[in-house]
Amino acid sequence: LLHTLGDFPKAWRLLLEHVEKLALSPTQEVSLAALKAFHEMVVSGEEVVEEKEEEPGRWSTAWKTWLSIGQKSTRPLAPNQEDSCAPTQAFLTSLAHIFPLLHPHIKAKLTLSDLTKMSAVIHACLALPVQADSELGYLLTAS
Repeated sequence: LLHTLGDFPKAWRLLLEHVEKLALSPTQEVSLAALKAFHEMVVSGEEVVEEKEEEPGRWSTAWKTWLSIGQKSTRPLAPNQEDSCAPTQAFLTSLAHIFPLLHPHIKAKLTLSDLTKMSAVIHACLALPVQADSELGYLLTAS
């Protein structure tokens, strides 16, 4: 549908900015829904690429959005913040599932700086506390 618009790159960028804003929402349901929408955009974008020639910069914009969401959502909690402010396991899992879909489109353009930033996001995800209401939190605290 976006391909039928006159300025697809601008529409794609604006849509990704909106997804990023919603993914960083403090409301868990909204942030998770935004990541699911991002996932669908990437998956449906792959189908369109098979039909048409790929637009330059499209996937690098999606990569920058993924990286920004990852960096902003995994910042260390301030001392006065509760663990409930941390992203949920479902959010982190959804974020992680998007990367393998982006990788084939961006692998040739990844720089050392990109890899360093991605590594920092993954490390930050692993360093976040597991919330007690998640299944993993139950398993870890039950023993």
